[in-house]
Amino acid sequence: MQTKIKNIIGSFFAVLLIGFFNNSARSEWTTADIGQGANATSNVFVGIGKNDGKMNIYNQGSGGIMFETTYSGHDWSQVSMQGAGDGINSISAGAGRNDGVPRVYASSVMGYIHEFSNTGTGWGYINCASLTMDSIIGVSVGAGRNDGVLRVYGTRLNGGVYECSYSGSWIYTGIGSGNNCVTVGTGRNDSVMRVYSASNDVYELNYSGGWSQTTVGSPGSTVYGISIGAGRCDGVMRIYAACWNGHIYEYSRTGSNWTQVDIGSTGSGITAISMGVGRNDGIVRIYAACGDGHIYEFSYTSSNWTHTDVGSAAQGMYGVSIGTGRNDGIVRVYGGSYTGRLYEFSWTPEPPYISSMDPRYALISAQSNLSFLGKDLLGTSVIKLKNVKTNQTISGSSLNVSGNSLTAQFSLPGTAGLFDLVLTKTGIDYTFKTFFTLLAPQSGPVQWQKNDLGKAGNACTVGSIVIADANRDNEAEVYVAYSGQTISCIKKNNSTWPVTSFLDTPGENFQQLLALDGNRDGEWELYAASAKPQIYQYQWGKPSPSSPVGAGGSLMVAGDGNHDGAQEIYAVSGNTTGQGLEQWNYSGSVWTNSQVKAVISGVAFTSLLAGDVDNDSADNSMPPTGMQPIIPIFTNLNIMVVVGTELA
Repeated sequence: MQTKIKNIIGSFFAVLLIGFFNNSARSEWTTADIGQGANATSNVFVGIGKNDGKMNIYNQGSGGIMFETTYSGHDWSQVSMQGAGDGINSISAGAGRNDGVPRVYASSVMGYIHEFSNTGTGWGYINCASLTMDSIIGVSVGAGRNDGVLRVYGTRLNGGVYECSYSGSWIYTGIGSGNNCVTVGTGRNDSVMRVYSASNDVYELNYSGGWSQTTVGSPGSTVYGISIGAGRCDGVMRIYAACWNGHIYEYSRTGSNWTQVDIGSTGSGITAISMGVGRNDGIVRIYAACGDGHIYEFSYTSSNWTHTDVGSAAQGMYGVSIGTGRNDGIVRVYGGSYTGRLYEFSWTPEPPYISSMDPRYALISAQSNLSFLGKDLLGTSVIKLKNVKTNQTISGSSLNVSGNSLTAQFSLPGTAGLFDLVLTKTGIDYTFKTFFTLLAPQSGPVQWQKNDLGKAGNACTVGSIVIADANRDNEAEVYVAYSGQTISCIKKNNSTWPVTSFLDTPGENFQQLLALDGNRDGEWELYAASAKPQIYQYQWGKPSPSSPVGAGGSLMVAGDGNHDGAQEIYAVSGNTTGQGLEQWNYSGSVWTNSQVKAVISGVAFTSLLAGDVDNDSADNSMPPTGMQPIIPIFTNLNIMVVVGTELA
């Protein structure tokens, strides 16, 4: 056995792992005011409106002038697109002339469909259709005849769907019924493009040498928004109609019939809908703009529809569109309110949480695998290590996420360094200060060396010791808890190890010390257990102690005992007549505890250990402190206690 251990020491890189910093952000929608529209902005469209391949936001400006709103990398700007000065009801964009050149199309209250073209130096417009004395409400661009040719479609307020085709000049003709909205898509899920319109009913217009019209369904209320997509995120295309009664109805084609399902109500009249992956998670959802000033998100999960509030404006929300409005690859939701303001709604996902690293397979060769335990890891696309001193970056490969475990392969350097772990998820970089050091492999024979680092005082007994960067200077320190009521920092300075006693709490009698990001604020803290019994949190830059965690005995350990991908603190509870075990978890504002094991009368614990002693490999887990270069850290945490004394 001694020979085996000696050989392992000689061939491995040494790894020093203390713990992980983690971000404290929670999943939420955030709202930003990004620009001015008209006094009553009832239209918003995100798309490519000119021949530069970039996404912009198009909306009605004051006086009926159209505006293009652009994100420059740090702020928003608006450019006038000119216009006839008439109010705009709806906006779309696409190569409406079927020439591959994107343009912007707007339906007006004066009976026009305007086409806006960018010349490279400015905007100009002409009319595709002129139906004066009758407002044009909806507008859409698509291959409505299923022949691959893009055309422009609009709806009249007093009824009628019109198709605008370009062949040297614009011609338009009536093709069916509907007055409020129009869209083009494969509503039957048969890959055939058709035109869909709505008033109090939902209509399907099909071209086969001529136009024919059928009724899809009658929702029982005026339809102000219609959209086609895989709303259940199952790949099946369906039709969605949003009504003034606050309900959204789903229409599915089954055989020769349409099936209508009420997917839910916002409680307020719906003025527009849009579909897309608004959360950047690959899941298609439906977004509804409502007269109460809110935008609601409808999601299909586990055979049920649910809806949540995305955000709101001061008054009614009359337009909604989804897209990568900032051209950064991140999808966001955009709304226009009755106040004339444009709003951007961004989904901030809960960041991935890394609680520990499993180095069992990491150190055999320079081409090594590192495995990390955490939660919310799905969707991670890039992983790399970054040296905090030299700024050197090592990119990983062969990335694999399985449950709460993430594994990546690295070409590890043979020089020592303090590294951060960087994950990229849905276009956002997350950095975790992993605090481990990669050392060159040792060549035998290996010898032990003893150094006396010093002590805090003659009356002190060492109760616990951890290695961490608790003072956030990107360098490791040794922290020692003394039974003489003191916590000290020992850090090498050239060839000496000065001792600094920086925490002194009379009457505490410290016996256990942990270093980890227990409150998940992205920074490390020290946690000290005393014989009082009490657990204290000590945080750099905060009063000492910055926060008591709660009552606990003189023993504690950190680990993922409940297998949620995050670390908790486990501490002995009870007194001299018997002891049990408690779990302490930070909920975002307060520490809460739950009982792991009830107090056992007549039993006292003398040691706690976190590790996968039964080797069932369900989750990775390891103690967050200490140098463990050769001891395998297994998976699926168990908490072991050693009964040292049977009490009388």
